[in-house]
Amino acid sequence: LAPAPSSAAPAAAPVERAHDAHPMLLRLHPLQDHKLAYQFFTHARDVLVARRRPRSDLADSENARVVLRSRPSERLLCVDVADGLERSPIPVYNGVDAEPPPLDFSYVPQCVAVESVRLLALYDAAWPLPAGCGCTCSCSLDGGVCMCVHRDGVSESYARKQPAYAASRVLKRAYESIYECHLLCACALSCANRVVQRGMAARVEVFRTPKAGWAVRTVDAVRAGAFVCEYAGEHLPDDEAEERGIRYDQHGMSRLMDVQGDGPDALRMCVDATNFSSVARFVNHSCAPNCHKQRVFADHHTRLPRIALFALCDIAPLEELSYDYGYLDVPGKTLPCYCGAKNCKAKLY
Repeated sequence: LAPAPSSAAPAAAPVERAHDAHPMLLRLHPLQDHKLAYQFFTHARDVLVARRRPRSDLADSENARVVLRSRPSERLLCVDVADGLERSPIPVYNGVDAEPPPLDFSYVPQCVAVESVRLLALYDAAWPLPAGCGCTCSCSLDGGVCMCVHRDGVSESYARKQPAYAASRVLKRAYESIYECHLLCACALSCANRVVQRGMAARVEVFRTPKAGWAVRTVDAVRAGAFVCEYAGEHLPDDEAEERGIRYDQHGMSRLMDVQGDGPDALRMCVDATNFSSVARFVNHSCAPNCHKQRVFADHHTRLPRIALFALCDIAPLEELSYDYGYLDVPGKTLPCYCGAKNCKAKLY
């Protein structure tokens, strides 16, 4: 998402910036669903959204590559579960049982918000917008003056010397919160402090497992610290999440994840990946995970954080992706774990 391009005259040496028009962006059509846009903007005229690539637009050669990637015992159930919303198609394979492809949700590359949460994110005099950095072209990640970089791990004494990202856009170290440059910043889209907001670059596949249901594996090698995908869903206030959680527990399946904004009156919310979600909804738990969760603020407000999955270690091609769900014990309830790790705890809670 990016605001409408300014009508001011371009600079002598123009640089592609987050607030400029972009080839992959277009204005909202009045009939489009504004959920994704209105959590950030008050007026539709200020909004640009990513152009969607329909499934039919996949080139024949790309379809062929997806078919050839399947293992001998697997069947290709779906060419692209993301429906053209990611850079690369995300195929679905099943070589275990007769389960059909998991298409019972709407794919979104980043979080959408229900009305109550969207209202909280609108401009508010009591909640001033954070100023954007004034860096030109790209922000320095090595002791520069970028105010966004300096917000990473602000509670830690040496944070100014230890930015979260390296120049290659891999995560150098985890913080409680990471602040990327955002829509109010002057730096270019190529800035190294813009990672999660650029979307997932890793090629992944959804596949069926014998015990743990659907899972996700990477097509190519992924280096340690690389951004893998975002846990997307609906931002919900706590009270609505509580109501949904009761219903989900009755069906033995819940995709609620707690999140919290930043600031003196930070809101506690949940991301519900049941009806709207990304490929992260299929990433399974492991007691020896190769990914981890990271709270990232990549928009021009600090009320709605993003939950990003980064690689904990180097991940080999076709290796299953996993992270620690971090479940707390639930009195009177247990949920078995099928991760198969040597240190498996046998149950999630």
